[in-house]
Amino acid sequence: RARPPIVQVKYDHHIEAAIRSIQSVKPVTRLQALQALQGFGNDADALELAGALAPEIEEMHRMSVPQIIAGNRHHCAHTISREVILELEEEKRDTLDSVLTSRRWGPLILVATLLSILLAVFFIGSFLEEILVEVFETMVISPFLALPLDPLIQQLGLAFLLALQAGLGIAFPFIFIFYLFISLLEDSGYLTRASFLADRAMHRLGMHGQGLIPLILGFGCNVPAIMGIRLLRTRRERVIASFLVSMVPCSARTVIIAGIVAAFVGIAAALSIYVITLGLVILTGLVLSRITPGEQYGMILELAPLRVPQLKNVVMKSWYRIREFLFIAMPLLIVASLILGFLQYAGFFDLFQQTISPLSEAVLGLPGYATTALLFGILRKEMALETLIILAGTADLTAVLSMGQIYVFAVVSVLFIPCISTIGVLARVVGARITLLVSMYTLFLGILIGALINMLIK
Repeated sequence: RARPPIVQVKYDHHIEAAIRSIQSVKPVTRLQALQALQGFGNDADALELAGALAPEIEEMHRMSVPQIIAGNRHHCAHTISREVILELEEEKRDTLDSVLTSRRWGPLILVATLLSILLAVFFIGSFLEEILVEVFETMVISPFLALPLDPLIQQLGLAFLLALQAGLGIAFPFIFIFYLFISLLEDSGYLTRASFLADRAMHRLGMHGQGLIPLILGFGCNVPAIMGIRLLRTRRERVIASFLVSMVPCSARTVIIAGIVAAFVGIAAALSIYVITLGLVILTGLVLSRITPGEQYGMILELAPLRVPQLKNVVMKSWYRIREFLFIAMPLLIVASLILGFLQYAGFFDLFQQTISPLSEAVLGLPGYATTALLFGILRKEMALETLIILAGTADLTAVLSMGQIYVFAVVSVLFIPCISTIGVLARVVGARITLLVSMYTLFLGILIGALINMLIK
């Protein structure tokens, strides 16, 4: 009876050299030398020698020794499978898969896909926003202001209507459309391929390709994205991901970018905020990957099968995600708007804005009421815009702010402290200390970048 052949994996020449070095000093087997290089085994001398050899190998490869060994074994298994498995005529789905995951075309398709989604959200959302805001202004707000009401009732009523206008007319179109696109990618199986393509780049940020999924989900909402980082294997990856996901422009931040920058300054200016933010995300990841303690382990990513998205699944997933906005964010927005209306009527904001205005104008070039709006953005990010509209008394912000001020306000809003929901989930996932660090870092970063932009545009 035929015996199965004994296969010896041929490792990278640096690993092979390390194995020979260990065996030249200690009488250990090849397997024991490999185990020592990966940090486990019973021979203390071999472990000590391997510990001295590993840093040089990892420095040359920019990854850990266990990752190098796992990659070599995976390559060997793939080579054997190609030699012994007879492949029939390739199906169209396999051909498409090979294109989507190829090193040449895959990254280009991924970038084009994400950019197309952002542009579609901008254009479609802006179109719907213009219609809804104009209809609401003409048919609801203007008739209400014409009514002979008590000043307090009129102030509270106007705050309520502006909250509805901002929520349903500005935020809802952008958020729902974005979730439709994300659900399409998820149901088609493309999200896991995006993770595969990004694996090498994500390693430089201290995570595996699987970490891309929370980052992409973060463009919709940071809360489920933060919950998703619990799937990452190590605390080191979860800590790094908590910083990066908190900085990703979520759909609420997109409301600000598209709702005022794209509408009043221009599409190019709106896209530049994404470029600035993503550049800061990458820079933060590069720094954190070097200073965050802990080891990085190898893993194999399973790709979901490609399929045609089912309309029912896409709509249900989108609805499941958007209902948080409708049933949690909208009531919170309305209550906060009524409080704002009362405080404005009582003259509280006038006092606060007089106090904060000199500092706000000197550092950020923003009036005091814009700084007040930034603080309310901590409750919900889109509330920064909605509060700004309420305090400014108009949805046409060009009547009260310059284009430069609108741009600075949007940049600071996007980079500023995460919303209270994100902070709460962060505390549960990574602990209070890391949550405090994330909050302080984003606070400092938002003010710093806003101040620099203000200096440049003066």
